[in-house]
Amino acid sequence: MQKMKGYSLSDMPTLAIVFVVLSLTVGIGAGILSGIQTTQLTAAGATTVASNVSAQGLTGLTTFGTWLPTIALVLCASVVIGILLYSFAFKKGS
Repeated sequence: MQKMKGYSLSDMPTLAIVFVVLSLTVGIGAGILSGIQTTQLTAAGATTVASNVSAQGLTGLTTFGTWLPTIALVLCASVVIGILLYSFAFKKGS
């Protein structure tokens, strides 16, 4: 059985890239849904099922977007905790 290793600083760029892609996806998705909803409302002149669906999607992405700073903090904290645990667990005895 393999031992689980803690996070290292070499894992940080991968986590950062994943976070940036996630943030861009949320931002671009919210922009697209906002444009779609505006188009649907102006074309129909009233609220339709399609505009309600895009509004719900926009609300979901906006809510998820408010969690991005917390997710970033958890990612950074997990790397720091992993480094600390790894350094204490494999500390050479004196």
